[in-house]
Amino acid sequence: METANWIELMDVAKEAVADFCSIKSKEVRVDEEGDIGIDKLGSGAIYLGAKIDLPAFIFRSPVLSEVKEKPLVYKALNQVNSGITLGQFSFIDGEVWFYYQLLVDEPTPELVTNVLGEVLEIVDEYGDALKAKLGGKTFNNVDEDEV
Repeated sequence: METANWIELMDVAKEAVADFCSIKSKEVRVDEEGDIGIDKLGSGAIYLGAKIDLPAFIFRSPVLSEVKEKPLVYKALNQVNSGITLGQFSFIDGEVWFYYQLLVDEPTPELVTNVLGEVLEIVDEYGDALKAKLGGKTFNNVDEDEV
């Protein structure tokens, strides 16, 4: 794809989310920020968006809120981040988020679906461990009008 535009990227994202969630692509909703919310974890959500300047898909997942800033937070996140090969966990304003940017030359729904699965595995695996170490609350609510 020489010059990907946002609509083309989001069409690929919608197809991927539809396949991942076993729904029709016309049922996938894009929110006012331009993200698709996916609630498949039970304890969290993934937000999938796109950037056209690279082009890329952006995967974001809120993991914990109400985490107190202390050296242990950064130590725990550094330990986790050094052990994963896709994305990173970060701490901003009392919240821990997972973030991954997938640069794409030829985006396909299959590629995005596979990455969604990997992101969900990482967030699920490390989210509980981070909560045990850092405290805070898990994010477990997504608006019903999002996927």
